[in-house]
Amino acid sequence: MTAERKGASPAEGEAKAGRRVGLTQTVIGFELLAIVAAFIAPAIRESSIQRQATLAAKELQQVSVAATAAYTRTGQWPDGGTPGSIPASLKPLLPPGLAFDRKQYLLNWDHWRLSDGAGQYSETTEYAGVSVIADDARFLSLVTQRLGNKQVHFTVGNRTFVAIAGPGIAAP
Repeated sequence: MTAERKGASPAEGEAKAGRRVGLTQTVIGFELLAIVAAFIAPAIRESSIQRQATLAAKELQQVSVAATAAYTRTGQWPDGGTPGSIPASLKPLLPPGLAFDRKQYLLNWDHWRLSDGAGQYSETTEYAGVSVIADDARFLSLVTQRLGNKQVHFTVGNRTFVAIAGPGIAAP
């Protein structure tokens, strides 16, 4: 038995060595995969942010068109909404699938009246617009780039506002 064992030992040793090489190759393969993933992940994230910014800019335009249609029909702007919630008066005018609550951002329909005084004859000014709210400043910058100079827009904090009606803004 000892002779058989001695004869079998080199073969067993080679088999174990082969398994060790296989294990080593597997570990190296995983390390290479991790390195490649580390290089690719930022590009994938950037691509995702670019796509989301394009979608947000498109949705801002779609809400603007829907709100203008509502104004044309009724002579009044829809009442302001809550971030992430579609105002009931805008819902039937928006394209299917448009959501005000996305993973990366929220949309908000804004409408408010400002008075220049407390008196009965004081002038009231209306502002209307749609905003995108996000915590990622890079994302908001990309949305602003996508909007270009087609409409009046500005960013304050975590919100980019697209003005549709107000002083100095052409009426729809």
